[in-house]
Amino acid sequence: MAGKVFDFGKNRFSETWNSDQFSGERHLNPYHPFNDERDWELAKWLQDLNVSMEKVDAFFKLKLAPRKPDISFTSCKEMREKIEKLPSPPKWKETEVSVKGGTTKKPLTLLYRDGLECFKYLFGNPLFQNHMDFIPRRVYTDDKQKERLYSEIMTGDYVWDVQDNVGAGETLGLVMLGSDKTHLTNHQGDKECHCVYISCGNILKSLRTKASGHCWLMIAQIPVAKFHEQELQGLLSNRLYHECMDIVTATMKKCSAVPERMADPSGNIRLTRLLLALVGLNGVHLPFWRDWESADPSCFLAPDALHQWHKFFVDHAVKWAKYLLGNDEIDRRMSVIQPRSGCRHFDDGFTRFKQHTGREQRDIERVFVAVLAGHKSVNVKIMRAFRGLMDFIYVAQYESHSTETLSYLRDALKQFHDNKVALSKAGVRDGKMKKGKFNIPKLELMQNVERLIKALGSVAQFSSDQTERCHIEMAKIPYRSTNRKEYASQMCRFLDRQERVRLFDWLLEWNKCQTDATADFPAGTTAAERRHSNMITSDDRHMRQSTYEHLVNIFLPATVPSYFEHKRAICNDTTAIIIPSRHSQRHLGLIAAMALYGIPDLRKELIQYFKSADFGVDRNGLRVLLPFNTMHTWWNVSVQLRHPQDEDSALPKVKVLATPPSKNLPLGRYNFVLCKESPDSKVQGHFVGQVRLLFEGVYHDLRKDSVPLAYVQVFQPARNSTSKQKDGVIAHVADDNIEMFRVERRLRSDGSRKGVIIRLDDIWRPVELIPRYGENCPENWTCDTAVELAKQFYVNCFADKTTFQEVY
Repeated sequence: MAGKVFDFGKNRFSETWNSDQFSGERHLNPYHPFNDERDWELAKWLQDLNVSMEKVDAFFKLKLAPRKPDISFTSCKEMREKIEKLPSPPKWKETEVSVKGGTTKKPLTLLYRDGLECFKYLFGNPLFQNHMDFIPRRVYTDDKQKERLYSEIMTGDYVWDVQDNVGAGETLGLVMLGSDKTHLTNHQGDKECHCVYISCGNILKSLRTKASGHCWLMIAQIPVAKFHEQELQGLLSNRLYHECMDIVTATMKKCSAVPERMADPSGNIRLTRLLLALVGLNGVHLPFWRDWESADPSCFLAPDALHQWHKFFVDHAVKWAKYLLGNDEIDRRMSVIQPRSGCRHFDDGFTRFKQHTGREQRDIERVFVAVLAGHKSVNVKIMRAFRGLMDFIYVAQYESHSTETLSYLRDALKQFHDNKVALSKAGVRDGKMKKGKFNIPKLELMQNVERLIKALGSVAQFSSDQTERCHIEMAKIPYRSTNRKEYASQMCRFLDRQERVRLFDWLLEWNKCQTDATADFPAGTTAAERRHSNMITSDDRHMRQSTYEHLVNIFLPATVPSYFEHKRAICNDTTAIIIPSRHSQRHLGLIAAMALYGIPDLRKELIQYFKSADFGVDRNGLRVLLPFNTMHTWWNVSVQLRHPQDEDSALPKVKVLATPPSKNLPLGRYNFVLCKESPDSKVQGHFVGQVRLLFEGVYHDLRKDSVPLAYVQVFQPARNSTSKQKDGVIAHVADDNIEMFRVERRLRSDGSRKGVIIRLDDIWRPVELIPRYGENCPENWTCDTAVELAKQFYVNCFADKTTFQEVY
């Protein structure tokens, strides 16, 4: 039996509030050492500004600034002294360290916190009450238990195997450590720090991977040393790191051998043994984890999506593409892609940039395969190699994996290796050192991804995006508040104040909820007595659900709101179309709409729509009547999809534009969507449409049940991209090698574009079309004209992670 509850105790908020040195004073004044709520809120606001002492003092010199006795402090020094009396998170310590064989100009000081205290602080945070995972499990999707799922760490084999070898009822506390050096100054100076962060792997990844979830703590600042023995700088730095980590993790390693009783977020007491679940690689003879019980480097050295896959893509795949196409051609191809809401558009290409942010790397990856297609230097095998590589990167980032998706991962990597010889023959790996070979460490590490997913669950949760964000919040921002001298200790004091303020904010809100829930009291009972009584008599084992929900709504990151029940949403089973609250144009005449949006067949298609919809259009006379002559239009709508791996949650909404020509957009901007199967299509499945008009009619009979409509221009499978199946059905098939669906505009017999009227709830999802460039991108194409001038397009399955999973 795993994860047994051995006893019940107080949750951490209750214990902290009642055991703090000023708990007596706070029974009378909950804001102590501040005078009242107004006094506290001012201190919290000034601390959250993250400004220097000088600027805070300048604020108090203003004539409009509050004065004593209205507030209890009138200088930054006084304010900080009061903040330091608030309940404390794990405290900072310092000690001198040295490395055998290395000498430095000044003694080296390690600033750190006790690892076990930090873990308990995270493990027992009541805010995480409904976001914890204590019991290893194996999850299957079929009765025969052949199709296994891997998502959270507790679904992997690593924790499962360790649990079999520990005491009955023990809970495994999963320690996650991340560390890296980061520059503190931009463009000038050489100030840097080597930070170590800790998180609790028992916290569900949906919360742990969010920056605003407060699931990470800085646990140490490793001294950045410049050794006199310059030729041994790297080796000595690695030794220093591990010697420091020995000190930081000493108590955690004891807890890995002898489990300790710990309170979880609900106050349940669990016998917890710490297991090292994640740590960054750092080569040295005596690593700090050598005496960590059950620690297995072959498991806890997890892949890093940011520095391994995305960095490999930029450092190698992009360089190969530049070599094959040339900078000018690849920039031109990137620049003519239609801009997409929420994505970076490279107006002048990207090759001139020496560095890219993680966001930019992902935006290049989105279009990379389609941009290369058709160029004379990219033959069939080269395209297969690139496609295999991109498939691997995208599949590896799935939030959960199954036995089936792991086979996709394996096949994608095999496809790259089977075709990489074509890249060598093209010369992308020429040179004395490379010799046409692919001896690339990051590429070699990809071989381990499938094994590590089975051991640790989805490895996307271990991306160093999280620690990069920690660098900003816990290193760079604190550094800006220092005087730049002896900044390391000042940064730690800043973090201590920041965490005290955050913890006290949590405690105050919790206390208010406890007070509001107080039972009946005898007449004459003071507020302080009621509050004190409530602290004693309340059920400390489990926080009230109403209290928990209130705290979560205030302090934890909000989930993506679902619009499937929203009053302005038009929905089908998979998609919610959210209509803006205001029309972009009102009472636009039919003739005016045809001219403005450039759709001369609008009236004809409306007649056809209402005829097929059986709206009672009069066709007996010479003139066919429509139920409206004017319309209200929108220039955009938002589309929200259900999460592909969790139908109860929704994805962030995406804008779909149908913007008419204007001064800034002479040709307008019309995005693409995948629509419900057209009734007159000979090909089975959905069809791609370019949304040219979003509208609702101003009906003559003022009907209230009308559904908003869209006019879309239809795309059909391109020539030689269909196949007759065994059952006689004609299906659209993806092009070989690039493995994307190829489409072209459907034309009428007179050569004009075919358009149709659809209901908004016939839209399935937004899609991205990328022009088929041919050998060279035409000179007259721009990001606005390319979608009008190109003859054929690829439906980009890499447009986003969800599209990749569902249009793969």
